Amino acid sequence: MRKPDCGRLLNLFLFISFCLGIILGSYLPYFLVFVILFFIAFALAFYFYRKGRLLASDISILIIFLFLGALWTLPSSGQKIDQFINRSGTVTLKVISLPREGALRNSFMAKIKEINGLPLGTKVKVMDYTKSMGYLNTYAFKAKLTARSYGGKKFYRLWVKSAARLKEFPLSVWGKLMKKSSLYILDVFKKNCTPEAHRFLSAVFLGRRELLGPEKDFFVNTGLSHLLAISGLHIGLTALILFFMLGFFISSFRARLLISLLFLYFYTFLSGASPSTLRAAIMYSTFALGFFAKRRVDILNSLSLAGFIILLFEPHSLFSIGFQLSFLSVLGIILGFKVFPIKSASNLPLNYLKQIFFCSLFVTLFITPLVSYYFGRIHIFNMFYNIIFIPFFTFILGVNFLLLVFSFFPFVAQSLGAVVSGLISWFNTLIRASSFIKFSFISYTFRLWVIAIYYLFLTGILVYFSAL
Repeated sequence: MRKPDCGRLLNLFLFISFCLGIILGSYLPYFLVFVILFFIAFALAFYFYRKGRLLASDISILIIFLFLGALWTLPSSGQKIDQFINRSGTVTLKVISLPREGALRNSFMAKIKEINGLPLGTKVKVMDYTKSMGYLNTYAFKAKLTARSYGGKKFYRLWVKSAARLKEFPLSVWGKLMKKSSLYILDVFKKNCTPEAHRFLSAVFLGRRELLGPEKDFFVNTGLSHLLAISGLHIGLTALILFFMLGFFISSFRARLLISLLFLYFYTFLSGASPSTLRAAIMYSTFALGFFAKRRVDILNSLSLAGFIILLFEPHSLFSIGFQLSFLSVLGIILGFKVFPIKSASNLPLNYLKQIFFCSLFVTLFITPLVSYYFGRIHIFNMFYNIIFIPFFTFILGVNFLLLVFSFFPFVAQSLGAVVSGLISWFNTLIRASSFIKFSFISYTFRLWVIAIYYLFLTGILVYFSAL
């Protein structure tokens, strides 16, 4: 009989195998070969299972998911955006950031849906000389695509001439709701908060980081830029705050859970539906469904399921920095507390700080190589910074939520806006002071082979201690 842990680890290994298949399919477009190998692995899995050789059957299933990932990637792997560089083409895109107005042009981020009829789904920076494209709208027009490389990655720009003829697509009912909700919330921040707080809340609640100025660099220097990005932390805190606030009006636990779940998905898409927010929303959903079904849900299975769902819709999300850091962070927390269980302290505030410290420690151990590889830095003190800033940040989000709830009452909204503006001012002052501390980070870039050795060594440590 298998141990329960093996089943959970098998689900994680299936997800990892699927990810490796996506990488394989992205670089080796051998469709027919992968189809043949997929069916061979499927036949072997069935054969070994009938013979009762479960280990061999499990290995064959891992191979099935490897080739499934490769096949899943192949239909879109040939549609590379690079073939359109320095060429004019008919582009269909959706504006996904607030346009920054300039003297001659507006600039914003957009998601290209297709070029010359080929679907892409690539994010680009748009230089709009027509100065007429609006936030969350979709357009078709002729434009020229360019690219530049930095740190081994390509960044794309789309140049739209002032004479370009724009075809604007009508918004769906859902699109209209998203746009009106987003603009309403931005207006609430602008009317009731200081400019500093307006920029901060727009970034951390709606993902509008383009509104931030130099303060963005202070978060990067302290290793706290994750607070600016909409992530599982924001999703979890928002869901919990709403869940407990509903307790004042609704006594039913199930009703509160269902309402918070519906709002969670609304907020996920309102903030841009990034891989990290989708992962958090899907994990929250599995726990909610487990509660309704009166079954215990394993968090490692929830993480693997979230990963599968995201990659099934967008397999190339695997190559995004946000996806990698998000999943490694949660995996680090899960495995860290599983292998090294931390005893709870009797003092509630002390226990809260203790949990934050060890969460930060496990996350740091898991993501440091990737942060170093992508950003050329190893942060030294961010584990300690998290103990100070995460509780403070949580309190700011709570007051912000109250501001939105009571935004229809001008006096209450202005009072809450003044409170949250003061809190954000103090918060930014602390962040700014911390960013000037010497040795907050070390400039160093991990090489790929060093990263591979690091994770093999980390895996060995976890296996060793879990066996004790």
